[in-house]
Amino acid sequence: MFDKLKRLLKNSAIYTLGSLLSRATSLISMPVLTRYLAPGEYGILSVVSSVTGSLGFIYSLGLRASATRYYYDLDSEGERKDYFSSLLFFSTGTASLLTLLLMIFGDRLLAPLLKGEVPFYPFIAVALGSRFLQVVGLLPNTLMRVREQASLYVTVDVVRDISVMTLSILFVVAGGMGALGPLLASLLVSALAVSYFLRYLRPYLAFRFHWAPVRDSLYFGIPTMSERLCWWILISSNRLFLLHYVSLPAAGIYSVSSSVGLMLQLIGASINSAWTPFFYAVARDENKAEARRLISYSATYYTLVIVTFALVLAIFAREVFHILAPVRYLAGLPIVPWIVLGSMLETLYDIPSRGLYLMKRTRVVPLIMLAAAAVSTAFNFVLIPRWGMMGAAWATILGYAVMMILTFRASQRVHFVPYDYVRIGKIFVLGGMVYFAATWLGPDAFLPGLLVKAAVLASFPLALYLTRFFQPSELRRAREVALTVLRNRRSPFGE
Repeated sequence: MFDKLKRLLKNSAIYTLGSLLSRATSLISMPVLTRYLAPGEYGILSVVSSVTGSLGFIYSLGLRASATRYYYDLDSEGERKDYFSSLLFFSTGTASLLTLLLMIFGDRLLAPLLKGEVPFYPFIAVALGSRFLQVVGLLPNTLMRVREQASLYVTVDVVRDISVMTLSILFVVAGGMGALGPLLASLLVSALAVSYFLRYLRPYLAFRFHWAPVRDSLYFGIPTMSERLCWWILISSNRLFLLHYVSLPAAGIYSVSSSVGLMLQLIGASINSAWTPFFYAVARDENKAEARRLISYSATYYTLVIVTFALVLAIFAREVFHILAPVRYLAGLPIVPWIVLGSMLETLYDIPSRGLYLMKRTRVVPLIMLAAAAVSTAFNFVLIPRWGMMGAAWATILGYAVMMILTFRASQRVHFVPYDYVRIGKIFVLGGMVYFAATWLGPDAFLPGLLVKAAVLASFPLALYLTRFFQPSELRRAREVALTVLRNRRSPFGE
């Protein structure tokens, strides 16, 4: 048992590191690309990503989730070879047919969606080629996960993302390809990845096709597509609304502004990788009352950490934005704090959602996501025509708020946790006060503004202390740790 837990923690750490490295590539490349791409060109990339992201659900058909689930039901290597061969033939066949139809009819079908501002050829066509090639990688990625080849999975993923980032910068900066550069980079790397994936798959294939396992996988996988579709609506669909009701450059500027929120999501993902196993371990190992007390206690500090990082990004939004993008993107600066607020709600969603997964009440999750997506879509229609990018940010916040509230209520019904609402309330109230004080007092000049904002931000823990957020036992423990550190510094060789 200990060996299994040790292996789980090791693989979790590897996946977390890989996820952070992969997502960080977009942040690393952004300061370069935004200085060579006009907002309209970045808008093309944003719209193309949104369109192909929506088509991605049709390409995958939920087969990745199915393969992960059914792998453990197959008793022999022969059955697994038949299964994966059947899925590979079916997925590549349907993807080929879909790509062919879209290449022929896509220009006319997507014309109303693209509003004539994003040419189907070459932009959407190149992205569709990448999407088709990526279908081949679905099954190898699944096999790497279920066979616990975490290091290999992460290595392939990170190398692919770094390759796309490097070629994108090369094509844009040296090649002068504009918005087409990153799309061609993705297509080229996807084509190279296919050759590796096919070699990896070869020992796991029998080159036979059976309809029954494909049918069962579709029955299992297609329903899971609804949750992913709702996430796409919450995260990416507003680019299409901005294209229709504002402009193509607005979609590009909004995407750059959203990257600040991505920073908070990266932090949240790393924390959640530790929170999730802790949550399940506590629920299993402790008695019910003690488990819920520990979960409540840790949720308070989970919230404090996320709110603190959100404060940093919101208060220093101007400074962060100047690093990510040049002056021509500054129209997106006012929406950054709102985007950070939405990302904060999305990240905090992980706290109550664990209760639903623990109690195996996940049937309500797609319904919650559907409600959140519907609210976000409705407010996109209402707010974007009048408020533009700001309306898109507000609509996203409302969608995340609905998701958070419904998830919290559903989770508390099946797995009640006595959250410390007083302490959590202090975090939000004092955090809001610190943010408004920093934005009001901070001058526009870079260095003075930086110093004033840093001083105001430093008052956050002091305000928590003065309002008795920290418990006496926590303060005693903090003093003990501080004294131990000081003693170790004074006596580096021990006492």
